[in-house]
Amino acid sequence: MSIARRLIGLSVVLALPCYWIASEVVYARSKQPSGIETLADYFLRLGEPTRIVQFDHDGVAYYQLYGLRPEAKWVWAFPSSPPAYIFDSAGHFVDWSSDPGDDPAFHERWPLISGRTVEPQQLRKRLQK
Repeated sequence: MSIARRLIGLSVVLALPCYWIASEVVYARSKQPSGIETLADYFLRLGEPTRIVQFDHDGVAYYQLYGLRPEAKWVWAFPSSPPAYIFDSAGHFVDWSSDPGDDPAFHERWPLISGRTVEPQQLRKRLQK
């Protein structure tokens, strides 16, 4: 086998994991809550969540919003679940996880034992009062 063919083969073998790692980084950065302090900020920056769950933790009401998975078709990221963002009952940002399915510390902090689904319009109305 020629040196050129070996180099091409090696390049392909190395390119795939590098592309995957870069995709994971791009995905994680696109879901970071930088600049998000309130639910209004969330809706402006990230749009409609795929799901909202209202739950109680230590006697206080919170909302867990599930974001979207990778939007760009070229992003080769495989999170086990969509990102999750926690807001208190006043709509202030509290915590988040880019992949709560693989984040046991997030589940320890926010054990979602039971809750109820809330529509985005309902949540917006509650916070406008």
